[in-house]
Amino acid sequence: MAQKQVTELACNLMKTSIGKIRAWTNYYVAGERISWHKDCAGDIQLLLLLAAADSPDLSLWLRGRAGPRPFPLTPGDAVLFSATRVEHETAASTETTPRITAVMRFFALHETGLGFPTPAKSHATHVAAIYEMCG
Repeated sequence: MAQKQVTELACNLMKTSIGKIRAWTNYYVAGERISWHKDCAGDIQLLLLLAAADSPDLSLWLRGRAGPRPFPLTPGDAVLFSATRVEHETAASTETTPRITAVMRFFALHETGLGFPTPAKSHATHVAAIYEMCG
């Protein structure tokens, strides 16, 4: 999907305007992982699998009411979820081919009551690009 379509989808799911979008890429080599966690910021997150050795790739795990389960993705697949509410992990790969993902995190536009957006706090380590837009 084009960025505009993804942004409109995220806006509709959040039922509010978007105040900020942060985007980055992750490059995982064999053995690298991100353990179970919930993100500390953002309202909706899009994870797009760009490249992986295995197809389908079973590195993304989501923990819901029924317990943890893999979320199989093939390159080009994406998942849109609330990373601050859904516990998730990226399992370690044993393959020598790197796994590459692109991530877009959407922040709702929160008003302070004075007509100014409240700054959203973000925690991202592999930031490749930052996109700002007022909705």
